[in-house]
Amino acid sequence: MANRYFHTDLCALEKGFCFIDGEATIESDGSVSAYSGRGISSVVQDTGVNVGSYKVTLSDKYNKLISAEVNKEVAAVYDPTALGAIVEVSTSSNVTADTPVVVFQAQLASAATAAKLPEGKLKFTLLLKNSGV
Repeated sequence: MANRYFHTDLCALEKGFCFIDGEATIESDGSVSAYSGRGISSVVQDTGVNVGSYKVTLSDKYNKLISAEVNKEVAAVYDPTALGAIVEVSTSSNVTADTPVVVFQAQLASAATAAKLPEGKLKFTLLLKNSGV
């Protein structure tokens, strides 16, 4: 069951929606030096998959990942055509597993090619369906 400390004053037509906000600090080599966010166990660079892949491990299991919004805050000016201009949720995300994860993948805007994220912050908001409902 997802965290019982969720506030329940959300107006929605369905029960059990949960929002989790988090951010990770991305270094120049692509590694994660820090992360924050309640309901998040860890954020790491997923080096075994692709360049620019980041795995967010959640503290609890959920029934479903409804949506994810991702934003980048870069430390310096960069060329968006040369570096990852878009970040998408990977199909390898699984929030119902014993170790629930959401995987973000950076890609070039012009092609479906994996790309390294520039130094800065990766900010995200997850909308999940609570497993306790």
